[in-house]
Amino acid sequence: MGLGSRRVCIESRERSDLCFACVPKVAISLATAAVWALFEPTGLALALDKLEFPPVKNVTYPSYTKHKLNNGLVVYLMEDHEVPLVGGTITFRGGSRSEPEGKTGLAAVTASVLRSGGTEELPGYQLDDFLAERAAFVGASADPSSFSVAFSCLSEDLESVLPTYQRLIRTPLFPDEKLALAKSQAFGGIARRNDDPNEIARREIVKLVYGPNSKYGRSMEYSTISSIERSDLQGFYLKRAVPNNATIAIVGNFKSDDMMKQVENYFGEDWAPTEEKPKFEVPAVDKERLESLRGTVYIADKKELSQSYVRAATLGGRLDDPDYFALEVINQLLNGLGGRLFNEVRSKEGLAYSVFGQWYPAYDHPGVFLAGGETSSADGKQLVDFLSKLVDTMKGLDETEISDDDLKYAKDSTLNSFVFNFTSPEEVLGRIIKYEFYGYPPDFAEKYLSGIRGVSSQAVLQASSYRIREDDLIYLIVANQSKVEPALKAAGYTVVPCDIKIPPPPGGLATSS
Repeated sequence: MGLGSRRVCIESRERSDLCFACVPKVAISLATAAVWALFEPTGLALALDKLEFPPVKNVTYPSYTKHKLNNGLVVYLMEDHEVPLVGGTITFRGGSRSEPEGKTGLAAVTASVLRSGGTEELPGYQLDDFLAERAAFVGASADPSSFSVAFSCLSEDLESVLPTYQRLIRTPLFPDEKLALAKSQAFGGIARRNDDPNEIARREIVKLVYGPNSKYGRSMEYSTISSIERSDLQGFYLKRAVPNNATIAIVGNFKSDDMMKQVENYFGEDWAPTEEKPKFEVPAVDKERLESLRGTVYIADKKELSQSYVRAATLGGRLDDPDYFALEVINQLLNGLGGRLFNEVRSKEGLAYSVFGQWYPAYDHPGVFLAGGETSSADGKQLVDFLSKLVDTMKGLDETEISDDDLKYAKDSTLNSFVFNFTSPEEVLGRIIKYEFYGYPPDFAEKYLSGIRGVSSQAVLQASSYRIREDDLIYLIVANQSKVEPALKAAGYTVVPCDIKIPPPPGGLATSS
């Protein structure tokens, strides 16, 4: 989620359900409603002794103010006078994982129609013209845990943009014709969701780890989108869009006292809170169900593929996990410049086009550990060798204590990556709010730096020994099943088909698979 930033942020190294530092892009062609994008790190095999990192400075926060209005709205203001721009985001608790059963996709559709539909004073097409004339932006987005509406504009246009932004937040129109368009666009995304093997792998491995009916792994379908009515959008949004369930953060070229008066004017006393603050529970994760799936290889059959897209995964942890800092260092040891997986699996053995192994913690529920890559299908032998080498390389972290030089390199590169989360006022304020949103201490960034610096080689051995275990892994392979299944079975793997057929829409229209 964004602060209406004028800059494109650098993606956080932390896997997060909530990204206040990114400019939101309104889109509803989501293949799953409650999962995150999993990126595949790659690196180059370089001599580590030739790389040097300058000392990492402690994180310092620019000045900001925090207020709370009588109606419960929390307000963050941070002045930034570098350029004549202002941007902000209002965020409501309750995202896609709080969608009603049978309505998967409702949060994304609501975000799309809120923006495209406009208000009674400025219907969608007029709102488009209004913003275009001022080179301004207003957008809505939803993630698993929250719903947000953002804006950005020239500071000279703030007096006209802010009241328009306020009306969109408080009195959205949600017209039927825009709902029909949004549903049609969602149908298109569903129809195309099996076109990209990486998307198939991302979607299906999450379903295997969390369960296909889990709110962390379910997908929108024709049936769930078809069931969405205008009243569903109104009910979903109005339950969340109340001041005592909201935080607004504004960054830019303004004086805080003047901005606070405008916030109070547009979002203050005449915006009544609910008697009881809305509550949205964090869905539980069924850890027991994974035990029966461990070691199983699921194959999503795509006959046209000449290579295999491999994912191996298990449940991960949270950012407050005792091993969090050691696992961040493990991420760097496995990936990036000189990463063991790249050097051993790709460079030395030539078994993969790409390879990675990454710990993706979450803020308020167990994340995942995910490894994999792309390799040739051929007769399946290279795939079997790839799986074996992938696991052996990861297991090597708990069999041999890493050298002081390797540990220092991994820690230094981890720290240098982390500080890129604080390169602009928007990103700094966004991270402060994100920590508060999930109940983390405001000085978590400082604790991160000291935590990474304190990681020992013994901590790496201990964390990898029981956090990344071969017996815990579930495998998902997107490939031509007839080419790879015989070799996998011969190697002793239990192979199970993974059904990726798209359930037909009401009316039985044909779909791709």
